[in-house]
Amino acid sequence: MGLAASQGQKPENQHQGPFGLYLAAIAKYAEDSWGIAFESVEPFNEPSAGWYKADNNQEGCHFDVSTQSAVISYLHAELDGRNPTSTIVAASDESYYDAAGDGIRILDGGASNVVAAYDETRGSLVAVKANLGTAQNIVFDLLGFEQASTEGARVVRWWTQTGSGDQYVWHPDDTTVSGSQFSSFFETGTVQTFEVEGVVL
Repeated sequence: MGLAASQGQKPENQHQGPFGLYLAAIAKYAEDSWGIAFESVEPFNEPSAGWYKADNNQEGCHFDVSTQSAVISYLHAELDGRNPTSTIVAASDESYYDAAGDGIRILDGGASNVVAAYDETRGSLVAVKANLGTAQNIVFDLLGFEQASTEGARVVRWWTQTGSGDQYVWHPDDTTVSGSQFSSFFETGTVQTFEVEGVVL
């Protein structure tokens, strides 16, 4: 479902919670009634672009970052409350990487199989690494940052098996920062996403 905005963004403040409720309820209904378990729910289509208006010849809908944040929070809470199987919020689906949100910077991951981004507002680092080689323990070193999080800080991670197998398996509390490092075991053909709070670039 998309929302067309004739001059600016929708939904207004009073409709943001109900919009999150609507999307979560549809995901839950699809799972309960039809056996369709969504991997993710995406509330926006290319929201940072400003050229989308009603009656335009291309789909999309502009939302500013604060509106996106509010809707994502509502949707996340509603999904958690209904607990569709492993359904996550996917945001934001943008035309260009650099439009993925104010304050988000794409960083050099140091290897062709690593992507990293930094959210200056939240002090949050996200790193995604694919391991297509042999199973191994991989160490991530944050020494190059001005502040490499804090000792014992929790590193939230998501684990996905490429091809068939488990996807987006959430591990909220089994990885922590030690000194300037954290590590995780990668099986062959897996992708892991890590989120580290308290990092200063």
